[in-house]
This record gives sequence, C-alpha cells and structure tokens, in this order.
Amino acid sequence: MAEPVENKGDLTDKLEADRQKMATQVIQLQQSYNVLRWFRSSAQRYPWRWILGAVMTGFLLSRLPRREKRVYVYAPADDDSYRDGAAVEGKRKREPTPEERGFSDRQKRRGRVALKLWSVIKPILTTYLAREIYNRVSRSQSGPSTT
Repeated sequence: MAEPVENKGDLTDKLEADRQKMATQVIQLQQSYNVLRWFRSSAQRYPWRWILGAVMTGFLLSRLPRREKRVYVYAPADDDSYRDGAAVEGKRKREPTPEERGFSDRQKRRGRVALKLWSVIKPILTTYLAREIYNRVSRSQSGPSTT
C-alpha cells in the first residue's frame, strides 16, 4: 500500500509555519533570559521593594567593622630613641635613608614616571568608559532595532 504523496506546496507551507514558530520561540527564549531587561522591568514594577532592599543592603554594609589601619615604623636595632616600637618622649624619630628603606633612585624615578603616566591616562580612560556605558544604556532603552 502506497502512502499518499503530499503536495510540494503543502510541504513548503508547513516548513514556513514551522520556521515562524521556531523564530517566535527563540525570541521568547531570548526575552526570558535577558537579565538586564528583567532587572529593569522588576524595578519598574516593584520600585519600593528595590528601594527598601538598597537601603537594607547599605545599612548592613555600614555595620561591617572597619578595617584596622596598621602603621609600621622603621626602628633600627642600634638606635636608643626607640623602645618597643614607640619613640621615647623628648626625642625625635630619625627618618631612615632611602638605602635603609630599600628604594633606589631608579625605583623612585620609575614610580614618579608611573604616576605621571597614570595622570595622563586616567581622564582618557574615564571618558572612554563613560561613553561606552552611555552608548550601551541608550541602545538598551531604545529597544531592539531591525536594520
């Protein structure tokens, strides 16, 4: 027994319908996994929950203990003006020489050059990053474009 042969036009219509169905499923899947869109819509739907969450997070972070600042003082073993790491009253602390600190003139020059280079690069980098962030935010707000 021979199976009925389908018309070529019917097959192309079914194929086109399946393609459209798959395209809509892919679009729905992309929209469901778009995290930025989810955050934005959630913040618009429930603004007070987000504000309350931000306030609580800020409060909890402010309650964390502060990092203790430790100050290390160079105290040579043969100097009598230091006792247990603290200076004896009435005597001034002597500044260690660069050789005692372990920094050579070449290392100091490298540090100065790095600071000057950073002071030149920082505004350029900041401008570039700000422009990129602005472009991404403006693209996401305008929605998907069909070009």
